Amino acid sequence: MILGGLVLEFKLKQRRVIAEIVDAGNCRYYEKGRRFVLSGFTPSGLCDGAYTVLSRDSQTMRYGAKLPWARNGVVLTRCPDPEGALWQLKIEEGLDSEQGGQQEKEAAKSCSELGDVYEHKVCRGMKGGCPFSLVGGSALSEDIKQAVKDSAWVGTAVKQESTDLRHYCRFKVALAACPNACTQPQIKDIGIIAICVPSEIGADCDGCGRCEEVCREEAIAVRDGIAELLPEKCVGCGVCLRECPQEAIESDPVRFRILVGGTMGRHPRWGQELCVVDSSRVVQVVKSFLDKTAQQARPGERMTSVVERIGAGTLREEFSL
Repeated sequence: MILGGLVLEFKLKQRRVIAEIVDAGNCRYYEKGRRFVLSGFTPSGLCDGAYTVLSRDSQTMRYGAKLPWARNGVVLTRCPDPEGALWQLKIEEGLDSEQGGQQEKEAAKSCSELGDVYEHKVCRGMKGGCPFSLVGGSALSEDIKQAVKDSAWVGTAVKQESTDLRHYCRFKVALAACPNACTQPQIKDIGIIAICVPSEIGADCDGCGRCEEVCREEAIAVRDGIAELLPEKCVGCGVCLRECPQEAIESDPVRFRILVGGTMGRHPRWGQELCVVDSSRVVQVVKSFLDKTAQQARPGERMTSVVERIGAGTLREEFSL
């Protein structure tokens, strides 16, 4: 800046907020001491749930405002998950823009070297914390996560993104314990949704109408004193089975819809159904699908584009069971 013949040189400073885990709790994804730089965008490797609770205070701190609950410049907050991590937020000042940019590149590279190129979301129903959940336990979730990590797709992504990882490039997987789909599997690269579809009405039905009352999809109706299924409307939530006082509604075992190729962003697309399988086949199908698409993917191509180019119909024929 030139002011009255005097040249003033300003060097851009950044006020950066560091989020550090001081207690990991029972979280499966983070360890004590792990740190993230909060600079306005979700950092690679930080889940959306954690960023949601951290971003408000971090933005206030970045602009220099004082938070009443801060102690010696440090803010403590916990993830929304009842078993989540305890975070510490504090300001790291004195870095110029060049130093800050270099640190963010190094942090991105470190995440990539750890294989942190994908996002794995699981709804709370998988932990038994939701009345709508059709499945429980973490074994399936962990098996799926390991299958994705071991796949050729993620292995290729680690190599390609090792020097320039972007949060929006992460491969996204979501597991939902019921069709309410709180983890938004419809807009992920792979979405897995548990379903339980009623198959028939047994002789014990007394036409009380409870099933018709609780079905939000109007997929079951009482006619002439007997409940009747309307399969074309059913989404497989299983509420009618759980609410029937006579236990007269029969069903097949819980199965899983596997959706592929969903995304948001500039060109949003819904994930398309690849197949419906029982629990014993989910992990195998996910791994096989990722290995196959990795072979046909072009360098840097996203899953959505691969599915669109190959054709969901072609993929569905190969994986239909």
